[in-house]
Amino acid sequence: MRIDVKRLIAFEGRRGKVAAAVAALLVVLLVAASVSEAQRRGRGGRGGFGGGRPAAALLPLRQLELSEEQREQVRAAVAESREAGRDTARAIRDARRGIGEAVAAEAVDEERIRALAADLGRLQGDAAVGRANLRAALWRLLTPEQQARAAEIRAERAVRQEERRERRRDWLEERLRDLDR
Repeated sequence: MRIDVKRLIAFEGRRGKVAAAVAALLVVLLVAASVSEAQRRGRGGRGGFGGGRPAAALLPLRQLELSEEQREQVRAAVAESREAGRDTARAIRDARRGIGEAVAAEAVDEERIRALAADLGRLQGDAAVGRANLRAALWRLLTPEQQARAAEIRAERAVRQEERRERRRDWLEERLRDLDR
């Protein structure tokens, strides 16, 4: 399967205009889906640290047959993470709002936009470090057997994710081929 990218980018002729309209529609749909998912989950999510991911997304805890003691330790670590991450999540939300307002302003203030973006980047880095610290704390609670099983599950998930990506890529290429006909 070969896509003539130059022709597609040029959007030449009637087919090109249709391709441009479809591409624009796909972008709008992807943005709408992304916004909808973000609103559904909420910024900051149950996992804290502005990631919007619960602790279970860091490790497949439900599949590891944790002991009651491990469950209590997990709950304590997640609660501590949630408390520490709330302020970071709120700051990330405020920084995004500030960037949106700065971009939408009548006069472009490049220096302000860059400063806000740098602040957002720092906050997102803080959130990522918080998630990594939580994952490390949870990992230390697992037995070597549970750690091995968690690694297997992660590898299986990666394979399934790549398969989904490939199916989406094939689907998009098929749609583009249909437009070319």
